[in-house]
Amino acid sequence: ETKNVDVHDMAAPSAPVCIIRGEGGMNITFGVPEEVLPNVKTGSKVDVEKNSDVIEGTVTEVSDKISASSGLYECKASLSNPKDLLSGSKTKVKFVSREAKGALTVPISAVSYANGKPFVYLYDTENMTAKKTEFESGLSDDTSMEVKSGIDAGSQVITTWSKEIYDGAPVLLKE
Repeated sequence: ETKNVDVHDMAAPSAPVCIIRGEGGMNITFGVPEEVLPNVKTGSKVDVEKNSDVIEGTVTEVSDKISASSGLYECKASLSNPKDLLSGSKTKVKFVSREAKGALTVPISAVSYANGKPFVYLYDTENMTAKKTEFESGLSDDTSMEVKSGIDAGSQVITTWSKEIYDGAPVLLKE
């Protein structure tokens, strides 16, 4: 409901006369854990997700003090084009916390674990069989896992999963 207010009129504190919104940019505040903090820098890019919209932002502040209420370090980012994002909205903030450039990777869907150690099945070209191969893993995301050691760049990883695959199982390559 809109009310007219004349000069020298009184307004009750519970009935705001107007809401002031700024034009242009918007800031977002988010928390990061201690292990991620060294990788968040002023100027780093972030993606803010609200529903299916992704809004790009830039980190403007990184606190060096932990928040007593959340146990996280508070960071701020500016959003140059906030679209329909409303003040106080809950969002997801994504950013690169660590990266490995030029790393050898395997598809995450091909990785299994035994006794907490990752392994894949490689194609043994000499015997035409699956060879269970443990490896030292590094960083991973939704699709890939870094290989630090145990697998060479020329290895053929078996990516088609089957409950019948085991170490030494005969394998037919797809043409």
